[in-house]
Amino acid sequence: MLCFLQLVHAQASRSSRESLFRMGILGSKPMAVAVACSVAAQLVVMIGPLGPLFRVERPTGPEWALVAISSLSILGVTELIKAAKRSVDGEDEGDRRRRPPG
Repeated sequence: MLCFLQLVHAQASRSSRESLFRMGILGSKPMAVAVACSVAAQLVVMIGPLGPLFRVERPTGPEWALVAISSLSILGVTELIKAAKRSVDGEDEGDRRRRPPG
């Protein structure tokens, strides 16, 4: 179930500075397709017909809640780090220009 946390983190890490909410989840169509396919494959194994083949038990409600909370927490932490980087560099959310080095 850690796969979901990693997929959310991969989406959030597409840029080290720009917010995922600003870029949009569908901002990179190949990435969005890859994430959707990965989620579908995980669900087929976890709750679908392939579960017994892989000896996987269906997650309970509390386990799904833990997945959601952990996945959203990594998104929150990643976005806070990006906001701190922008703040230190004196950029606001609307200023997408890169500052020259030095």
